[in-house]
Amino acid sequence: MLSIQAALDTLPRTPELLSTEVCSLDVSHNRILAEPIIAPENSPPFPKSLMDGFAVAADTLRMPPGADGFVTLNVVATLLAGQIPAVTLNPGQAIRIMTGAVVPEGAAAVVPIEQTRFDETQPALVSVQPQQLQPGLNILAEGANVTAGAVLLDRGVALHPGRIAALAEFGIAQVPLHRRPQVAVLPTGDEVVHYTQDPPPGHIRNSSQPMLAAQTLAAGAVPHLLHPVRDQPQLLADSIRKGLQSDVLLLTGGVSMGTHDFVPRELENAGVAKVFHGVQMKPGKPLWFGQWSTQNHTCYVFGLPGNPVSSLVCFELFVRPLLCRLQGLPDPPRHTARLTSPFSVRGNRPVCQPARLFLQNGVLHATPLRWTVSADLNAITSADGMVLLDPEQPRADDTQIADAWYWYR
Repeated sequence: MLSIQAALDTLPRTPELLSTEVCSLDVSHNRILAEPIIAPENSPPFPKSLMDGFAVAADTLRMPPGADGFVTLNVVATLLAGQIPAVTLNPGQAIRIMTGAVVPEGAAAVVPIEQTRFDETQPALVSVQPQQLQPGLNILAEGANVTAGAVLLDRGVALHPGRIAALAEFGIAQVPLHRRPQVAVLPTGDEVVHYTQDPPPGHIRNSSQPMLAAQTLAAGAVPHLLHPVRDQPQLLADSIRKGLQSDVLLLTGGVSMGTHDFVPRELENAGVAKVFHGVQMKPGKPLWFGQWSTQNHTCYVFGLPGNPVSSLVCFELFVRPLLCRLQGLPDPPRHTARLTSPFSVRGNRPVCQPARLFLQNGVLHATPLRWTVSADLNAITSADGMVLLDPEQPRADDTQIADAWYWYR
C-alpha cells in the first residue's frame, strides 16, 4: 500500500495539455490561455491627459513668473475626452483639458486645475506657476503602457477580470483557450438512489455525485453526471465504457473488498491500466487510480471510496492536482498550519482531518473539527479545509504544525 506522497508521485507530472478552442472573451473567466496574445496596437493609442486641468506649451515651463509666482495664459479651447484636438498649442496659450482627452500637439505638460488660478466667469484666462511644472507632467505618452507587438499575456495564464479587461482594451473578442477537462462522475451501488428521491428502507441518497460535480467545477473542469449504476458487472461495464470517453472518470463506491465491489475488476476488463490500489491514509484507503489510452485519447480513472468525506478528501488530494496539470496550471498549494490545540489521532494511518483554517498575526492556524466516520457529512459543513495528522508524530502542545489544504475559499 502506497503512502500519500508515493501515490501523488504516480500522477503524471506533465500530462499532455488538452486541445485548444477559440472562445468568446465574455465567457473566458478562469480559463487558461493556450497561446500568447500579442498587442495589436499601442496603449494608450494617443498621448492622454491624466488630470482635469490645462495643457500648456513647453515655453510656459521656462517663462519667468511674476512677483506672485504665476504667469497668465490665454485659454484658446476646451478638450473633452473623445474629442480630437482641432488646434495646436502655441506659446503663451493654454487649452482646458479633461481626464482621458487627447493631449494636443505642442503640449508639454498638463497642470491640474486645483493648482491654477482660474475663474469660471472669466474662462479665457488661466494663471499657472511655471516652477511647479516638468516636461510630461500628467501626460501618459502613446504606448507608455504597452507597445504594439509586445506580448500582452503569455500562454498558460488564467484569465481573471483584470486580464479580461486588458484584452478588451485592444478589442480582442476571441481568445485561444485550453479546452476544459471533461469529467464523468459515475456513482455505483445497489443501496444508492438519486438525491432527489425518497430512499426505500436500507437505501441512501447519493450525496457524492453533486458534491464531486461542484468540486469539478471549482477545479475549472466540466462535470458530466452519469446515471447511478447497480452492482451488476455488465451494467457497470457499459457505464464505464461511456465514462472513458471523458478526460477523467470518477467512480464512487465498489472499490473496497466487499463481495460486490466489482469496480477494480471491471476497470481492468475495460483495458484501464491500474497504477495503484490503496493508499495509507484515512479516509480514502481504498482509492484506485489507473489510465486508459487509445491512439487519440487518454482517460484518467479514479475509483473513489463510496463515503462522501472519503470522496471529497481523495478528490482534493489527487484529482484536483491532475485537473490543474491538464490545464497547464500549478498544483493547488499545500500550506503549513499551526494547530489551535493539541490533537492526536488513533491507528497507524495518517488522517486527513476536516478543519477550519484562518490567518492570525500572519500565521495560518487550523482548528481540527470533530469527525467520527467517513460518512459523517456534518463535519465538512463547517470545514473549509483539512490538515494531515501523522499518528507517529508526537502531539504534546499547542505548537503542533501540520500540512494543510483549503477546500473552499
